Amino acid sequence: MLAAGIGVAPFRSVILENLKKNPARRIVLLYSSRTMQNIVFRRELEELAAKHEAFEVHHFITREENLPEGVTKGRMSAEAILKAVGMHPTRSFLSAAQYHL
Repeated sequence: MLAAGIGVAPFRSVILENLKKNPARRIVLLYSSRTMQNIVFRRELEELAAKHEAFEVHHFITREENLPEGVTKGRMSAEAILKAVGMHPTRSFLSAAQYHL
């Protein structure tokens, strides 16, 4: 899942539903924010990732320095996406633009 800013909101419900109904399905959320404080649902996402082995969240921060370990400085790139999820013909990607809310 690829999200930026408040665009993560629709993914939250998709993540929660999938973790409930199919907890073994691997879900990777790549989420871009301006600053660490701008990460919407940060605590909840981190708790879900700690609790569910199949769920990962990768943060990309564009306007802040001195970031915690594991947080990427800068914008998402194709290289970063492929590094996080790997290449496999059955991979599917979701972006907020695919939702018509």
